[in-house]
Amino acid sequence: KQWYQRRVRDGTYEFAHFSIGDVINLTAVYRTERTVDVNFVASDDETILCHVSFRPSEGQIVVNSRQRGSWEREVRADIPGGLQVGEMYDIFAMVCEKDWKLEFSRDGDNENVLLEMRMPHRIPFNQPGYIKFSDPDDNVWTELNMPDGTSYIREL
Repeated sequence: KQWYQRRVRDGTYEFAHFSIGDVINLTAVYRTERTVDVNFVASDDETILCHVSFRPSEGQIVVNSRQRGSWEREVRADIPGGLQVGEMYDIFAMVCEKDWKLEFSRDGDNENVLLEMRMPHRIPFNQPGYIKFSDPDDNVWTELNMPDGTSYIREL
């Protein structure tokens, strides 16, 4: 299947659609001075299938969705203890039958899971769209691995 279509610009990556079983792996550097977001956005630009927000100032990770410009109910969890400033971490976003499964890990093999969150599918996930990072120049996101095996690595 053609999952990944093309990179639009730095920090934005189009996809054809999600399927059950797809796993998107994002690698980042933990910073405490800024909120960092990743959005799985539908092609209408108003709908966010899954929004993941790392909010160090609140000590929280927030997951949500947005339909036609209106935010829905947030799912919140504490940022895992033990993450050190400058340390690499991974987010694994898995498309399951009934929900998004998000795992936060210290390593790319996902053997050291620090936190698992789930958010029910509120919006059909099998539609085209794009992945958007909050700020492609923030020196936080370092790697994106797509379900089709395509990888993008940024040097910090």
